[in-house]
Amino acid sequence: MFRPHLFAATPAHERLYGIYERIYTCIDVTAAWCFVIGSVMFFSEDWLTPGTWLFLVGSLCFAAKPTVRFLREYHLASLPLPEDEAPSTSRDAGTADAGKADAGKADAGNLGADGAVPR
Repeated sequence: MFRPHLFAATPAHERLYGIYERIYTCIDVTAAWCFVIGSVMFFSEDWLTPGTWLFLVGSLCFAAKPTVRFLREYHLASLPLPEDEAPSTSRDAGTADAGKADAGKADAGNLGADGAVPR
């Protein structure tokens, strides 16, 4: 985890990274606006309580950022890498291992572009 080269290792990694970056950016923007609006609300006694709630929401957004980053890294690390694929073996019908290798290739061939089994 937390390996920079995973962000662009495969198209599936790039797509997943982009999704998490959009989530991360939304959290940042939400937190920033909560703090700005909450700060303005602090200028009036009547708006102190809603302003305090906005500060709490902004703080919770900032607390969520490391959780989103951890989930992104975990998800990226769980996707298969090109070098993780088994090397191809010569087809030898006389051994049981060759049949197992061929079965594994058939299973791997049924995976989608992101490494997941298509529905």
